[in-house]
Amino acid sequence: MIYILYGLLVLLAASLFRLIFGPTMEDRILAISVVSVMIILIICLYSVMYNQSYYLDIALVYALLSFAEVLAFAKFTLPNTICVSEDVKRENSREAKGKDRS
Repeated sequence: MIYILYGLLVLLAASLFRLIFGPTMEDRILAISVVSVMIILIICLYSVMYNQSYYLDIALVYALLSFAEVLAFAKFTLPNTICVSEDVKRENSREAKGKDRS
């Protein structure tokens, strides 16, 4: 059981490295999500190791908060752009021209 904990801590360190030195903002957002999952797994592992069920409640609350954290971080750091293909742009421009003639 302790080896699983050590493995999670190594993976957590690697994810923290990506969080700090990530080349793009998308990498950092993904790293925040992975770090949150690792922390939740560590809390659950402690719950099993020490036979304390209230750690699972803490992990559940942390999971809900980490989901909101990732959404907020993505909302305020990523640009508000929507990728639209050229075909969709052409179709929308044809529809706009057809409405102007009517």
